[in-house]
Amino acid sequence: MERFRVSIGDEVLHTIGVSEPGVLTVSVYSVVRKPEGELPEHKCNLTLTGLDSSNHHALDWGGFCLEAGDRISIEVLPEDSFDPPESKTQIRLRDLDPAPKRAPETDEEELRNIADELGWKLIEEAPPVGAAGPPSSVPPFVSALPSPGIDCSSTLGMERFLVRVRGETHTIGVPGPGVLSVIIAAVVRHVQGAEPDHECMMELGGLWADRDTANWPKYDLVPGDKIEIEVLPEGSFDIPVRLRSWNQISEEHLAGKRVWARRTAWDLGWTLIENEPEPHSISN
Repeated sequence: MERFRVSIGDEVLHTIGVSEPGVLTVSVYSVVRKPEGELPEHKCNLTLTGLDSSNHHALDWGGFCLEAGDRISIEVLPEDSFDPPESKTQIRLRDLDPAPKRAPETDEEELRNIADELGWKLIEEAPPVGAAGPPSSVPPFVSALPSPGIDCSSTLGMERFLVRVRGETHTIGVPGPGVLSVIIAAVVRHVQGAEPDHECMMELGGLWADRDTANWPKYDLVPGDKIEIEVLPEGSFDIPVRLRSWNQISEEHLAGKRVWARRTAWDLGWTLIENEPEPHSISN
């Protein structure tokens, strides 16, 4: 699993890492909240954290306050030794959710749950002869709902981040108040009977107006990559590559459920009735 060497200016803060399976995260973020009738809450921080999944330990190498002019460097390094965390906290699973919802054990159980959620009628027997074939398995993730607009001329009191990686540069921001983040993470999941699931990536994102989201290009990272982040004062920023409202996100999630339910019902030989017909009047 990769390690990250993190610096501010010329000072190396830490070389961080975790044993597999686990999660390693570098987060650079700016948050401005403006509760009604109160003064704005504002912070801009760098955090270095990890999760040792085998031992259920949350790892922390500390948090650092940032301001305009600070320059952060993150180098992606191959597997090797790393600095011990400043704190290690045992996670008790019951603390994460004192009454966790049991996950469905079978497709049949999940299909019953989704049909109930969507208000569809599920008949656990084959559809009538001549019924249509299986539906497309590709969910319509391009929502018909309009995307939110965004004014890229100013971040309205929030910092911007200038991000450099592989010769490319992105200036990201949101029209505050809101949240702006650069997340660099390495994740290794061990799945019984399968090859480990491994990912190392960087995501650039923002949230504003409580419900609208913005994303800039996402990068898959490899050892040797170096990410440089400069904290800039308020100003203009690059147009995001993707804008979505909360309603769009909800619709896309439901669209995926609908397609999965249709496909699974067909595979099981069951019948889904999505919209029951209105009863017809009989006239003499």
